[in-house]
Amino acid sequence: MGSKTFDFLIKNEDRTIAVIEVKNRKNLNIDDAKKVRRNIMAHQGLKSKYFVLVSQEYGYVWDNEKSLQLLDNPLISFSMQDIVSRYYKQLNTFENRLRENELELIVAQWINDLVRTKDNHSFLSEPEQKLVAGGFIDTIHGATVISEVQS
Repeated sequence: MGSKTFDFLIKNEDRTIAVIEVKNRKNLNIDDAKKVRRNIMAHQGLKSKYFVLVSQEYGYVWDNEKSLQLLDNPLISFSMQDIVSRYYKQLNTFENRLRENELELIVAQWINDLVRTKDNHSFLSEPEQKLVAGGFIDTIHGATVISEVQS
């Protein structure tokens, strides 16, 4: 089996904190997201605290230390609409479909902003509030984001 390129890794000096995959399937629902995670986990043997799957409409976060079954529900699910429109103001997210590489650029900017933000109170949108409540943002704070990583 060939090596897999992950879209993003979030790492600190001790470990890989999160693997982030961008799959811009239209209306990626939770059942499809669980299958994507299962396939990646089964074939790649990811060793990270979190697995994050993002589409233009939705984002899903699993805590791999708590979610031991490959088809477990995500710890956090959220709408990506506010995030996509924040970083791409000209886009009407209901009418326009981003190419996957365009969405990857938005996710890269967003994730880099999340790891650099020092104050959780500055996160006002629902997606970030869910990530704060789930402990994700505290865990990734100050870490390094690496793009397109070969395993």
